[in-house]
Amino acid sequence: LQVYPNPGSGPVTINYLADVSGAATLSVVASNGRAVYTDKLIVKKGLNTFQWKPTGLAQGIYLIQVQQGSAQRTVK
Repeated sequence: LQVYPNPGSGPVTINYLADVSGAATLSVVASNGRAVYTDKLIVKKGLNTFQWKPTGLAQGIYLIQVQQGSAQRTVK
């Protein structure tokens, strides 16, 4: 899982390398553990690239998580 630019204040690019094709969930989690954004994704095996435009978020540290089945990847 790769996110750039990091840190960023505008649109970010999220690269996710999936082991298999199927459904996945993208979550952005605030430092207090609360999910501030969640989206269902369909990914293909291999490299998947998504754009996310954060809006209305306070400055701070957020975790980006992609969960697919029992696998979860997280980056600050």
